[in-house]
Amino acid sequence: RPRRTSAAKTPRRSARSAQSATDVTGRRRSTARVRSRRSLDNESSAARARHTRQSTAPKALKAPHQARTRTMFKRLKTSLSTYISGAAAAPEEPPAEEGAPAEDAAAPAEATEAEAPAPAPAEEPASADPFRSFGNRSVAVWDDATATATVVRVKGKHFRTMGCFRAGAPLLFAEEALYLAEREALVLLREAPAEGEEGAPPPPPPEAVATREAYDLALSREPGGGGGRCPLPCYWTYAQLRGLGYVVCRPRAYEVGDGSRAVAPAAWDGRTGPDAGPVPLSFECHQPQSNFAKSRLGDPAFRVFVCATTGGSLPTVTQLDALLAESGDVPVKAAVAAGDGTVLLFDLTAGVPDVSRGDEEDEDE
Repeated sequence: RPRRTSAAKTPRRSARSAQSATDVTGRRRSTARVRSRRSLDNESSAARARHTRQSTAPKALKAPHQARTRTMFKRLKTSLSTYISGAAAAPEEPPAEEGAPAEDAAAPAEATEAEAPAPAPAEEPASADPFRSFGNRSVAVWDDATATATVVRVKGKHFRTMGCFRAGAPLLFAEEALYLAEREALVLLREAPAEGEEGAPPPPPPEAVATREAYDLALSREPGGGGGRCPLPCYWTYAQLRGLGYVVCRPRAYEVGDGSRAVAPAAWDGRTGPDAGPVPLSFECHQPQSNFAKSRLGDPAFRVFVCATTGGSLPTVTQLDALLAESGDVPVKAAVAAGDGTVLLFDLTAGVPDVSRGDEEDEDE
């Protein structure tokens, strides 16, 4: 077998040499790129450090003695204004430059005596809001005769969907005032605050009504209500519907702007005899809308009557038929309030079947 000559190994060696040269060149280029990147990072870090030193360093004063002189002059003027009237209104005298001739001291004194002393600035009066101690809450004055609350301080957006306007002020019904007071959005007062003298600080407001006392003022112990107050089962129903997001109001509350035609809520007392009256409608519920306005209300989404009986009984078929006829095309829901405040709603939009007609058809057959 013949030995390989060097001529046969030359192409392979040359290829290896070229490859190694290429690798070395690539490593050199990558090393150069890394070095250039490091140098750029170092330069940017140095620039940031220099900018930080410049921003945090205090500004050098051109003339430190001038700043000290001006500060001493201000302190002297403040001290003199405490004992001498008009000294605070004296113009500030700029500090004299070095080398400038001193002025005659008698001239400023004569000018000060010739000028009339300026009156001392009046003290700022105290806040004119007598309800500032109540924080960011609305304030209303309770009227026991009509069982309403007149709002004297408006805070928040509750009154866009609650109450009506009477004599230029928002007026809340009993259930609305109790609902806001229970949630600490309204402060109830028994009497309006007294007006203070002009220029004098306002007198303190009357003591606020506690929440437990507000229950006694707004609620009625009778199912039929009385004096515009709201029975407890009706209030439980109102609070639950408001919590669900509905706009709840009394029947015919917004027929006129002052709410004088509103019908006070009453619960069904459970009477079913021939002498029993009609089932009263307690509330009307509207869907919440972004452009809701009490001045252009349409038909409500549904009406609600409240059962105040503890046995869970409902009105008779004749009473429900009359109730649905009175409501017209608007659905009616029955609200049954339990003793612990739980409210169950039953839908009555399906109507009442005519039992008498079915009996006649059976007889004909």
